[in-house]
Amino acid sequence: MAAGPGGGHPPAPDPGSPYPPTYPPGSGAPGSGWAPYGPPPQGAPYGQGTPYGQGSQYGQGSQYGQGAPYGQGPYTSGPHPPYGGRPARTNGLAVVSLVFGILGGLPVAVVSGIVALVQIRKRGEQGRGLAIAGLAVSGVWVLVIGAVIAISAVASVQRDDSGTITAGGLMSVNDLRKGDCLNGVADGKLSRVITATSCSEPHDAEVITQFVLADSWPGAKAAEDKATSECETRLARILSDSPMIDRLASFILYPPNAASWKQDPSVKCLVVDVNGGKLTRKAG
Repeated sequence: MAAGPGGGHPPAPDPGSPYPPTYPPGSGAPGSGWAPYGPPPQGAPYGQGTPYGQGSQYGQGSQYGQGAPYGQGPYTSGPHPPYGGRPARTNGLAVVSLVFGILGGLPVAVVSGIVALVQIRKRGEQGRGLAIAGLAVSGVWVLVIGAVIAISAVASVQRDDSGTITAGGLMSVNDLRKGDCLNGVADGKLSRVITATSCSEPHDAEVITQFVLADSWPGAKAAEDKATSECETRLARILSDSPMIDRLASFILYPPNAASWKQDPSVKCLVVDVNGGKLTRKAG
């Protein structure tokens, strides 16, 4: 049975023809438009081979978010500085408080420390530790000064209305007066710290008299000569009737330089035990 174009089988070639066979379009032969008779070939059925979504399917292989995910790989720049760029600055008054606290400038240190703490809280600045340290050091200074004042008050010399020492204590050489008795003299030398005491108690020396050296600084050698000569003359006159005259030796205090003379221009004439012992009563 013959069939027209569009259906059935293509015509068979003539084996005796010198020309190659021709095929109508759809016949399934090369270049034709004919579709072959029978079922489709089994080699690569529709939906197999490299099906949609496999092989290099979307989301795999170098899928979005893997391989070199966004934000990773070579595109990095390390940690970023905080917003604003600059760190908080140190409060200047906090530094002032610490420096003056160490140096003992208590009013400046305390006021600066308090103001610094207020400013740091409001401005968000650094230096709170410095301000607290300045206040703490100032507190230590207050305690030390208070202790010194308390000790000085307890150790201060007490005198009656006539100026006679009634309770002994530490004192400066410049504060010695006529009639005072003291400890702190040994081997012909006076210690840096002397202790005034009642003359009824054992003591190292007694101030017999004193006088002003000169109206102007005469020089070291002239000061020594004048102090020695004047004291010997005065002591001999004052102690001429003393029952202790044979036990006494002179001990003279005078300003050795111009600076000492400006501080205290007086010469103090003292007596000590000639054998280096203790005196037990007033000599003059």
